[in-house]
Amino acid sequence: MLSAGLWTFAIGIKLVPAILGAVWLRAYHPIKQKVFWITAAFLSFLVLFPLFQKEVFFNFYQSFRLYQSSFEFNASIYYFLRFISSFWLDYNPIGTLGPILSILAIMGLVVFAWLKPKSMDLATAFVVTYVIYLLMQTTIHPWYIIPLFGSSLLTRMNSPLLWTYVIFLSYSAYATDPAQESTVILLVQYLPFLIFATWEFFIKPTRTITTL
Repeated sequence: MLSAGLWTFAIGIKLVPAILGAVWLRAYHPIKQKVFWITAAFLSFLVLFPLFQKEVFFNFYQSFRLYQSSFEFNASIYYFLRFISSFWLDYNPIGTLGPILSILAIMGLVVFAWLKPKSMDLATAFVVTYVIYLLMQTTIHPWYIIPLFGSSLLTRMNSPLLWTYVIFLSYSAYATDPAQESTVILLVQYLPFLIFATWEFFIKPTRTITTL
């Protein structure tokens, strides 16, 4: 299947598209679903084969753990939790909160895929999936939202477009040395996006431009 092939090769380029797996689980009827996953599994083995080597996998895992528990920039939920947890976590809050947010992100993606309305098309489901994933991250650089924005182009949702206008404000942190993020800039970025996204997801009827 073309969709399975494109998805698998996207994962081979960058692992982030793997988060769409939960959505794909309910995308097709049972027979087509089996074909999709057999194709995806076979191609994934071919594309990700280098990672199956013990040393390569260990290095990849170590890098992943380092990223999740060491780097923070332009986050949303993480910064809020970091502030709350500062009353009892005196040292290295990201070491605790990073892994917790990763687990919550996985749980959120699975719950969404399971509970999403049958009337919701794939493109909209992809948008919601990326929003859940991004909000749970400890680091958000402007290019991280490219897949979110690309998926939104197949819908009538404009909140991701709004985010593309303001996310570049995050680099104002580098105006000082050392870099220092501004709470005001973070609020200017996230509040309009979250309010608009909430309105689009839960209030405004969403119709897609094309059916996938």
